Amino acid sequence: MDSTIEELRRRRMDAARLRELAGKRQAYGEKLAVAFRPVAGRELTLADFSLGVQVPFNVVLAEKVDASPGLVAAYIHFEEAAKIATCIDEQALSRAGLVGVLNNEYLGFCRVSEFTVLQALKVAQDINDTVVFFPDDLNGAIVVDCYSGGAWGEFSLIVQGGQAIESAAMCFK
Repeated sequence: MDSTIEELRRRRMDAARLRELAGKRQAYGEKLAVAFRPVAGRELTLADFSLGVQVPFNVVLAEKVDASPGLVAAYIHFEEAAKIATCIDEQALSRAGLVGVLNNEYLGFCRVSEFTVLQALKVAQDINDTVVFFPDDLNGAIVVDCYSGGAWGEFSLIVQGGQAIESAAMCFK
């Protein structure tokens, strides 16, 4: 009997969570989708972002970003972040892949073909959140974080995954 009650509670909690996410997607999703136009190189709507997409790489961020694995430029100002971003964009990294907001359960991910890290900086700044890109041809991720309002630099750039790190390493020196 207890297991039946627990199962019912779990199903109700799952249903409530799905309603909550649907409400957030309805309320905030279109605005976020439009903010991603610069990294897509085309018009975007919420319909371009798919929920339940299996991302090809597991991003690991430490509580203090500068302790995260991979290549990390933490707590830097826009000018320095833009130099690193431009360098990454000039490398032979794929511009095609999946893009979205890290750990955002209601937006999902969008397939893009003209991604640039420099544009991702601007998107992260506009939404004051963390943009993540999973390049199609590399097993890895590029993370662009913006946290406005701190006394330190508001941007952090992180590259994780063997091939992605190899391709971008010179940009983090």
